[in-house]
Amino acid sequence: VEKLLSKLICDYTLTDSHGLITSPNYPHSYPSSVVCTYKIIQPREKVVSLSLSHIDLGWNDTDSCSGRLEIYDGDDDLARRLDVLCGTDYFIPSRVINSTTNALFLKLESYSSIGENVGFQALYKTTDLKCGGLFTERNGTVRHPTYGTTYRNNENCDWVIQAPPRHTIQLRFTSFYTESTHDWVKISELHEGRIIDLITISGSSIPAAASPVITKGRILYIHFRSDSSNVYTGFRANYTFIDPLELN
Repeated sequence: VEKLLSKLICDYTLTDSHGLITSPNYPHSYPSSVVCTYKIIQPREKVVSLSLSHIDLGWNDTDSCSGRLEIYDGDDDLARRLDVLCGTDYFIPSRVINSTTNALFLKLESYSSIGENVGFQALYKTTDLKCGGLFTERNGTVRHPTYGTTYRNNENCDWVIQAPPRHTIQLRFTSFYTESTHDWVKISELHEGRIIDLITISGSSIPAAASPVITKGRILYIHFRSDSSNVYTGFRANYTFIDPLELN
């Protein structure tokens, strides 16, 4: 925790399989002019479930929020935003927010005098991820966990590849075999605050063999879906981060 430019800054990284998260000073008044981040990081085969039990971020004299809590599906605030909470709800039921990867990021920020508002309280836990995950290494391979045998019916899997700021991502498939038109892989990216669909692939040919997928932004999504009939071996793809400065 540090004080910087009249703001209280606090950053937490949580790696336990379950735990309690609260605003500073909870259950007493949380500070004004605070920015706190909570990064929940779990093994790649896990996902995170966050249960919010108390929200009391407050209102100011103009009926706008005194503070806000943002929740992101990844390990920083450049990932896909799942929810934004502000104001006061003393009677909030246990509201559950689930990640699609092994990371969840919370950002608490207050703007003005807080008064008696106590902030928030939440519990998190991890559960097994059948398929999917978050990749942040510079190079890697993405594949269905049962690749080499067959995937399962009625699956929905999400992989997220997240490069550092000012980098892009190159993805090249090395193997691909799904039920044509029924089981498919969709590639999307997050660019300038919008999710843009790049390509949807199905069948038994290796896509983009000569020209790999290259993003404009730093976050790439891979979504796999299978139906209730035939199953095949799935896919495998290699990725690498591209630093524009290294190309000059």
